[in-house]
Amino acid sequence: MNNKNSFQLAWHEVMKLRLKKLAIVVVSGVQLLLPESLVGQVTELDPIDPESRLEMYDFEETEAVWDHSVAFGLTLATGNSDVYLFNASYFADRRGTPNELSFGIDMNYGQQSGESTAESYNGYLQYNRLLTEDRYFGYMRGSFMRDAIAELDYRFGVGPGMGTYLIHDDESSLGVELGASYIIEKQGMFKGNYAAFRIGQTFQKQFNERVRLWQAIEILPEIGNFENFYAFFEIGVEAQFSERVSLRVRLQDIYDNTPSFERKSNDLRLITGLSYYF
Repeated sequence: MNNKNSFQLAWHEVMKLRLKKLAIVVVSGVQLLLPESLVGQVTELDPIDPESRLEMYDFEETEAVWDHSVAFGLTLATGNSDVYLFNASYFADRRGTPNELSFGIDMNYGQQSGESTAESYNGYLQYNRLLTEDRYFGYMRGSFMRDAIAELDYRFGVGPGMGTYLIHDDESSLGVELGASYIIEKQGMFKGNYAAFRIGQTFQKQFNERVRLWQAIEILPEIGNFENFYAFFEIGVEAQFSERVSLRVRLQDIYDNTPSFERKSNDLRLITGLSYYF
């Protein structure tokens, strides 16, 4: 082995040792600064050994709880189309463990004089990994949107982020999220891709066994060009008739600050229908 290779190996070993010592100092400092109630039950942690992270938080062993629902109803849309639409949706949520999963798809379709006048699809899939027992989490989110009237052929988005539950109990939850998303879209004559910030906020309140209220906001401004942004707002209420059947009413506001040529930025939708849980 020549002197050059020997020097490189020695240099790499020194750098690995220094990085390991730096990581231990940083983790130790964070553990000292943060109260135990925030970081959970922290055990001895080697920052270089990923296996030690499996014991970092003392999560209580619980069984995952799935909620599935399908809904059918009517949508009153105004903005780029003033028309009644048929709506169908499916939502699923997995809670009760450190690994949370949520999925949803919303479809609207309408016709006038035998021609399609309004057709839109919204879908998302999000995975949350709780980093503490009930407060901080990391997430990965993917989404899809199509709106024929707004001349949006497709908009895909995917990206990671961090979030926190400001309220998280059996009756209420309030969460905020901050992350990034990579957007691929085709709208009118424009076809391209760009990176965007993602700001999200969700709220849910269970008033009693039969009445539930929820609200959500999502804003995605392009990094380096904040004039190009998309925003979504929804508020809804649900009243159960029985254990499985309920009436669901939702109000959605979809805003695109850079719409296609001669299209409006704002679309407002009032969606009513019956939902079935299984």
